[in-house]
Amino acid sequence: RLLLEGEVCFTGFIMDTYCIERGTLLDNGSVETLKGPEKHSIHCLVEIDRCVDSGYEILTDPIEGSDDHVRVAKLDAFGNSEVVRVAREVGICSTCSGNGTQRKGFAATVTGIQRETAGPNPPTLMVKSLLPSSVNCEDLRQSATSSAPVTPAPIISEPDLPSGGCPSVPDGGCSICGENLCVGNPDVIFNFPGQPEVACAELQQGGYQGLIPLDQCAFLPDFVAVCKCAASGGASPISAPPATNPPVTIAPVTQALAAATQAPATGVTEAPVTSPPVSAAPVPRGIFITLRETRNQLRASFRKTRDGEREERRKNIRERRDRTDVFDR
Repeated sequence: RLLLEGEVCFTGFIMDTYCIERGTLLDNGSVETLKGPEKHSIHCLVEIDRCVDSGYEILTDPIEGSDDHVRVAKLDAFGNSEVVRVAREVGICSTCSGNGTQRKGFAATVTGIQRETAGPNPPTLMVKSLLPSSVNCEDLRQSATSSAPVTPAPIISEPDLPSGGCPSVPDGGCSICGENLCVGNPDVIFNFPGQPEVACAELQQGGYQGLIPLDQCAFLPDFVAVCKCAASGGASPISAPPATNPPVTIAPVTQALAAATQAPATGVTEAPVTSPPVSAAPVPRGIFITLRETRNQLRASFRKTRDGEREERRKNIRERRDRTDVFDR
């Protein structure tokens, strides 16, 4: 259902992609996932790694003549993190807040902007808010159109845009583009060798939500050129400030990263590839862990080369000294 131009609203059960694609609920193998989402436990939804890592989708009521719920949209990284947070508040599970009463069938009303994807997978929803299922989409639509211009008043929203254009970075978050910069090309796919693809907008949202460690955020601007970092979203691209952490230039880093994904290296763990390619927070983490570990490898290689050169100089000095002693005798 449309709220404002380009913005949609859905109410339905929230289901992890893993349980959808396996055909039956992981925590109740006798139930077909699309036929009985109300029997899916919150424990399975937010505490089983393979379910959480696969991301979440919205399932709306079956259409006439079918018993299967409809996969209308796959949530972005921000939406996935909101599912975990809200479900733990209202649910009963070992990591839940303890204030909830719901064990099964987590549902919600979700608003956002839909982005079509190629293939049979449902389109990705760039989530603006995730509300209790008791909130009616029609009420949100009427509220949004009762006075213009008006935006829905969600409980959780993206960072407000300041006068400068880029969203303000929340406490504990970071900008993948660098200070005072943000993604200017949000729909472009960031592709890192050996890792799942992820949209620039979702990567940026992961930084704002604190899903990317701050020590790793500092050296990301050199690797996200495809996102066209700018002083405001959609503006003319501005070159990001050079990273100060790795003592190497961009080209050698890129070559080393490519080599690191072709040959196994101690301490580098390849992140699992899930389908569909747009995934939740753990996907960016896998990318940045690889970058960090590759940076450490580069530093170790630099130290080894430096130590080797020092030893070679010492050896030459000793040889010259020995030749001088022979001549003197």
